[in-house]
Amino acid sequence: GKDVKTPIFEKAILQQSNGQIRTTLATTENSIGYLSFGFLDNSVKALKFEGVDPTVANVKNKTYKVSRPLNMLTKGDPKPLAKSFIDYILSDAGQKVVVTEGYISIKEETQAQSAPAASALSGQLQLAGSTTVQPLAEKLAAEFTKANTGVKIDIQGGGTSVGITSAGDGTVEIGNASRALKDEEKKKYPDLKEITIAFDGIAVVVNPNVKLDGLTRDQIRDIFSGKVTNFKDVGGPDAPITIVSREEGSGTRTAFEDLVMLAKDANGKDVKTPIFEKAILQQSNGQIRTTIATTENSIGYLSFGFLDSSIKALKFDGIEPTVANVKNNTYKVSRPLNMLTKGDPKPLAKAFIDYILSDEGQKLVVAEGYMTVK
Repeated sequence: GKDVKTPIFEKAILQQSNGQIRTTLATTENSIGYLSFGFLDNSVKALKFEGVDPTVANVKNKTYKVSRPLNMLTKGDPKPLAKSFIDYILSDAGQKVVVTEGYISIKEETQAQSAPAASALSGQLQLAGSTTVQPLAEKLAAEFTKANTGVKIDIQGGGTSVGITSAGDGTVEIGNASRALKDEEKKKYPDLKEITIAFDGIAVVVNPNVKLDGLTRDQIRDIFSGKVTNFKDVGGPDAPITIVSREEGSGTRTAFEDLVMLAKDANGKDVKTPIFEKAILQQSNGQIRTTIATTENSIGYLSFGFLDSSIKALKFDGIEPTVANVKNNTYKVSRPLNMLTKGDPKPLAKAFIDYILSDEGQKLVVAEGYMTVK
């Protein structure tokens, strides 16, 4: 009658974070895993456990049994600064962030306060496109639908090109794009409206084992074109370089090509240097980050919103890739994040976009590592 822990299969694929688990499941057919509620999104499918849906409500009503506390530990009583931080986390404002991130507040009354009253809005919105905009849009949608419980918002990825085509063809109410429309796209879809909801930087990143702090624009161009193949030629270790890039049609790739890969030809004209054809191609910023984090001597580029400690961001022409440096115009690799509608947005789409551009929506933009439009 004793409890015995059944070991997990020794040949299981092991990952070092919930984010890596989610990316692996999303990109690996017939895979199964487990992760925190806070990392659930539409790239993976959550299963019922003994017939019960994995939801915050079902944890709270004790029908879903797989839950755990998230704790902070101090040696003795917390010191004044640590106590101030913990007090903030336990405050109404802190617990509202807990709920926003998909976790369960320790205060029932705080959760009730953090969910605004339902409004008269109802209906369904469909969004598709940029994988840079997607997680930001998901966070914004989660907050918007708390206040508008009759609204359902479905957000798909696919890349900026999908967002432009879907909005232009009218198959979604809002297309997401991580770059401005090209002239040929404006000609093909003359009714498309661009609404900038945030600004984003693009950082060049390497695996943490690469002993390198920064690169110049020319060095980056030479690496991504395949001209430079060893880090020692740009001041790094003697190691062959593995290039990781987004796929064709990605807004992040197009912005990177426009902002970094352009060079002057003999006649002084801008010419786009092609990315090395043997680069590893990935279909989202999350996949880029996981690949860089798990592949020695690799280099890639991704949105500021995906930077974390699993990868190392490099200085660009001596400038750190930070929001502050984009704002003061010393870091030059940045682009708008746009939402697209066919003609003026319809009432429900307009209400959602108005929320995103409000003070409350723009605070979420900042919280997710992007820059406001205000």
